Amino acid sequence: MKLNYEVKRNRASVTQGNAEIYLNDEMVISFADKIEIGGKYGENIGGWGSVKSDDVFIKGVLFPFFANQEVIEKRVTEILNLK
Repeated sequence: MKLNYEVKRNRASVTQGNAEIYLNDEMVISFADKIEIGGKYGENIGGWGSVKSDDVFIKGVLFPFFANQEVIEKRVTEILNLK
């Protein structure tokens, strides 16, 4: 089975955004994105960009903090049809 992770970033404004993490074209979870002047990831608007790479968000799905663990495990199980 192939597992394809993708990060799609959304910007509500120059300094606010989030990153949605997809597994095989299905959204798993959305994380807040840290936008700062000089950030080099995602869309750059007037010098403002994300300071977190896609790898950081994918690692957040693969190795979740306790608070997100149950939500992420349930969603990944649904996407992969593991019951």
